[in-house]
Amino acid sequence: MGMPFKVQASAGVKFTEGEHERRGGTLIRGGAVVTMDPAPGTLPRGDVLIRDGKIERVAPRIEPPRGAQIIDASGCAVLPGLVDNHRHLWTTLFRGVSVDHPFGAYFQLVSQRASPRLTPEDVYLGGLVGGLEALHSGVTTVLDWNHACYTREHALRAVAGLRHSGVRGVFGYAAPSTAYGPDVPPTGEDVAAVKRVTDINSLLDLAIAPRSPKQVATVPGGLERIARDVELARSLGVPVTMHTGLDTDADITTLADRGLLGPELTIIHANMLTESSFRRVAEAGGWVSVSPEVEMQMFGLPSPLRAMLRAGIRPTISGDLPASQRSDLFTQQKFLLQVQRLLDWQATGGPLTSLLPTADTLPYVTTNAAASLGMADRVGSLTPGKRGDVVVLNVRDANTLGVENPVSAALTYAHVGNVETVLVDGRVVKRDGQLVGVDEEELHRRVLDAQRRLLAEL
Repeated sequence: MGMPFKVQASAGVKFTEGEHERRGGTLIRGGAVVTMDPAPGTLPRGDVLIRDGKIERVAPRIEPPRGAQIIDASGCAVLPGLVDNHRHLWTTLFRGVSVDHPFGAYFQLVSQRASPRLTPEDVYLGGLVGGLEALHSGVTTVLDWNHACYTREHALRAVAGLRHSGVRGVFGYAAPSTAYGPDVPPTGEDVAAVKRVTDINSLLDLAIAPRSPKQVATVPGGLERIARDVELARSLGVPVTMHTGLDTDADITTLADRGLLGPELTIIHANMLTESSFRRVAEAGGWVSVSPEVEMQMFGLPSPLRAMLRAGIRPTISGDLPASQRSDLFTQQKFLLQVQRLLDWQATGGPLTSLLPTADTLPYVTTNAAASLGMADRVGSLTPGKRGDVVVLNVRDANTLGVENPVSAALTYAHVGNVETVLVDGRVVKRDGQLVGVDEEELHRRVLDAQRRLLAEL
């Protein structure tokens, strides 16, 4: 199955994929440039030049090279493409199904009963549509935490869906959600097959997603399997991503005792971790990814932000579960910050005198998240030499009028509708608020057909 869309010519700009790079690159001109790089910082008015898929220069004024494509960013904020290090793209096929589900109901219906029905083409479609959803909301890098790959063919098709969406994708290879034994997929051969695909595509990477110690506590050989998965990831030089800390912090001790904490590991959710456990993760160089909205629906309060910061954690934020809520990171940033403000109210028992700054959360979906995936040298900031992953936000729409600071506009008032233009590796994938070349009606039909079939008679 090929791509259901293609790069098309746009009004005023005629190019095919890659052609704009041969004709002088792309100049994003005249926006408020939020680089996330300490050296230039934020330019109230600046230009970004991208050539050969890389950021070549960021400056207050750049003369356009001959033949360059020019994107007028006047009245816009120009940011690095956002990075989501934990999202279950296959559940995009079940969007709307679990909006009122507590965790048990979601798990029983979607993970336990529906997911075994998924065909390889279903997980392809989930990866494709999930990747497009990410791009639409300004997320240019997404980790697909995929626990719906019952065969190697499922995994390879899921990776193909990521590739065809145009997103910078990290395939988080997990055991199927219904399988817990030490010999369940993925095998070493399965991982090697996927690695061969990701190695030849510059927009694709691999991560290993083991079970947590609690999940396999009663499974003979379960802990040994986790250790093998982590060691495999370390031998391949790829990240490890693990759901744990939802109802206990005992897993952190287990992981530490076995030497499995490290800079390659991102702990997902971590709702019940104590500050001392956060400190152990931080001292090992590890990461925490919080998914505030789904956690409030299914697990309780998200991880306390102040406790993470005191422990030395560099937080990250993720969208998690398209089946139950919208996954855009603007929403998730706001939820995380406001939950901590609520906790501060409860702790003080009275009016607050200071708040954690809104602007401090931007690294959680840019530089921190990129580093958690081992991609700090490629994405996360608008730094010359990094890849040309850029988001242009219209901050002169009605919902942002009167906000002078572009960071405040982006983090407090912006929503997906403000995402005007998105580039990945220098290629425009969203222009004038529309995904380039995507037949959305056809994809909508295919997703509904798949959802109805997968849920039939359940």
